[in-house]
Amino acid sequence: MSSIINFVPALMRFGLTEYEARIYASLAKTGAKTAGELSFLSGVPRTKLYGSVRGLERKGLVKLLHQKPETFAATSPNDILFPLAEKLIKEAEESLEKVQNLSLAYESMKLIAGRRPALKTELSIIEGRQKITDNIIKSISRAQESVDIIATANGMVRLYKSQSKAIERAMARGVKVRLITQVTSQNNTVAKEITAILQFRSSPKVHLHQTVFDSSDIIFYEAVPDDMELETGNDIAILSQNPQIIESFKRLYDLVWGTLPTASEL
Repeated sequence: MSSIINFVPALMRFGLTEYEARIYASLAKTGAKTAGELSFLSGVPRTKLYGSVRGLERKGLVKLLHQKPETFAATSPNDILFPLAEKLIKEAEESLEKVQNLSLAYESMKLIAGRRPALKTELSIIEGRQKITDNIIKSISRAQESVDIIATANGMVRLYKSQSKAIERAMARGVKVRLITQVTSQNNTVAKEITAILQFRSSPKVHLHQTVFDSSDIIFYEAVPDDMELETGNDIAILSQNPQIIESFKRLYDLVWGTLPTASEL
């Protein structure tokens, strides 16, 4: 039963109850079963089994094969669950984009308002592509545990050219480095090379650059223009040490990371 339980949290994200998730995982892994066999395998009491099976039938995930004895089978995950997974990925990406924009607006508002003395240590603005890159490299060099990066398609190329050595040194120290970016026909070759350096996930659409260093700093920046030039650019960045902002983005990053395809799937 332990192998069945491993699937339950993921299936519950699709709207299944715990009992429904147990039943579907059992049928999908072991094939058609009678009610008695299914109750034993899934750990769902017989008194709760039929109600859960009917719920799965309404969702299109289970079908009745025989009446006597009643025998149930799972439908293919490709028919129902994959479309739901794709919807979750899209919603997570849209949420990440909106929260990024809100966070940037929020931090800008606080900086402009200037009402809290603590802001001097929590926030700073950096202008110019080279200055931003230098700041990121220094932060990578100081990182002790993790560096989580989101970059646009062109931003990934700039990152590879300007920050790969700093990232390699950080990973040699045991720092976990992850990157979410958009892979296109123009940067596909660089994407394949960068997978040898760090952990990588591909996202269909990225508009804003973001990097979280350990749990101490986060930087948001917009590339103006968003091209592949390393030094010239009127980029602007906001660096924050606000622990609530950093923790929120780390959690959201982890959520999105788990929904995106790996490098081997490119």
